[in-house]
Amino acid sequence: MISGNLASNKGTVTYNGLTLTQCLKMESSTSIKFTAPSAGKLTLVFGESGKNVKINGKKNASDSNCIVTVDVAAGSVEITKGDTMNLFYMIYTPSGTSETTHTHKYESKITKQATCTETGVLTYTCTSTTGTCDKKTYTETIPATGHKFSTEWTVDVEATETTPGSKSHHCTVCDAKTDVTVIPATGTVEKPLTITASKTEADKTVTFTAKAAGGKEGYTYKFIVYNKTTGTWGLVQNYSSKNTCTWTKGSAGDRYFYVDVKDAAGNVVRSEALNVKIDAATPKVTLTGSSETVNAGAKLTLTAQTTLGSGCTYKFIIFNPSTNQWFKLQDFSSSNTFTWTAGSDGTRLFYVDVKDADGNVTRSKVVNVTIGGEGALSVKTTVSVKTSKPGDKITFTAVGTGGKAGYTYKMVVYNKTTKTWGLVQNFSTNNKITWTAGSAGDREFYIDVKDADGKVVRSSVMNVKTSN
Repeated sequence: MISGNLASNKGTVTYNGLTLTQCLKMESSTSIKFTAPSAGKLTLVFGESGKNVKINGKKNASDSNCIVTVDVAAGSVEITKGDTMNLFYMIYTPSGTSETTHTHKYESKITKQATCTETGVLTYTCTSTTGTCDKKTYTETIPATGHKFSTEWTVDVEATETTPGSKSHHCTVCDAKTDVTVIPATGTVEKPLTITASKTEADKTVTFTAKAAGGKEGYTYKFIVYNKTTGTWGLVQNYSSKNTCTWTKGSAGDRYFYVDVKDAAGNVVRSEALNVKIDAATPKVTLTGSSETVNAGAKLTLTAQTTLGSGCTYKFIIFNPSTNQWFKLQDFSSSNTFTWTAGSDGTRLFYVDVKDADGNVTRSKVVNVTIGGEGALSVKTTVSVKTSKPGDKITFTAVGTGGKAGYTYKMVVYNKTTKTWGLVQNFSTNNKITWTAGSAGDREFYIDVKDADGKVVRSSVMNVKTSN
């Protein structure tokens, strides 16, 4: 049992690896009592040397190291004041044992990270297992890091024509900012002069349209052309308020068209190039058959004609729609005719490929031939008009005959301008098909009729030309 007053302002004492900062003041009222279980050694560590302390009523003086060591018997032990002293440490060691020296071994860990504005905490923990540790843990303060402001400006509020904005330097770690600076309102700013241009191609013409913006209104437009093939420039339309220009296609070549726009202040801006390519006229190749209908086993003579010049060779090919198969009748040779013996009933599609002296190959239009004579499946077609404008509605009518009744009709189109095929109507009982004209171009239409036995016959070509 200990009675007395503690103090922490009497200095520090180091003993057995311990740093002692608190003590018990040895005063008249101070008393320490305990019962020793056996004989042993009592060690008292004071802050003063050469002074006495009473142990079981007997005075014992502290040595030069301020330590009092006495042997005690088993039983009651009482420590009281002799002289005025300050007791920092005491230990009782039974006989046959020894006091273990403790050496601090601290490991550190950040238990709270420092931020820009708040300090952190670094905690030290003693991990030594020898002796008695008087200071298991202690902490140190980690200073706040302070803000790290970027040298680059950040626009916090964009300025408008009438309202000021603001900018500042932002901390790269947190959201703090400094050097907040006003950005003046921009006021009314004249936008730079710009121009966009587009083109619409028809069979024989190209229409160019320009649109200006910015600058000072009161625009005029000039249309010019560069012929890449000849390396020459030309004026299509001089400056005027008209922002469209229609050019009639000329000779074959690769051309680039530009539009210059001039505003009321005299500023001039040129558009991006609009490319127009005109290919040389394709030489004509025609194929004719000796008859449009033949009976099975009969002879059909195919004759090819061309304007490709001398030295041409001819290849004849056939397509059977009912089997969806192609066959070569004659490979390239100097003969421009071929005689074919008709096979099973149905429709056959014939073509001829003509190769000129330079190796270029041109294919003819299709020649439709019906095999089977009277009663063979066939189709007759009509078209309401052969010329149209975009948006016009054109009606195609097909009538199937022969074969086995129960006809369905499919219409396909080939765009000669874009060289692409398209499906207008898949097989259906509808034999009156309405098509809405699209962009300008030259198109070929075909109608396939299928009877109840699945036999298919294709109609002759129907040409429709669409122009703006």
